[in-house]
Amino acid sequence: MGPEGGKFMQKLGATNKMPVVLTLLGALTILTGILMVVDYTDGFTNDWMGSPTGIVISIGGTLAIIAFCIGMFYNKPKMMP
Repeated sequence: MGPEGGKFMQKLGATNKMPVVLTLLGALTILTGILMVVDYTDGFTNDWMGSPTGIVISIGGTLAIIAFCIGMFYNKPKMMP
């Protein structure tokens, strides 16, 4: 959308509750992912968490939490009016 894209996103963030909704959905997604991993791994057992699958899912979950924190503490304040 070029230069108009930034204006559109600022207007969208300022006129409705998009930042609040995205924050809640992100938190819900992370919480659901943690609960699924706990259920699938029987409480983070060492055997499963040390397997290649467990390591990859742990890295992905950690990166998702980092991305959520960046969104919460860096991007969201910039979108709020």
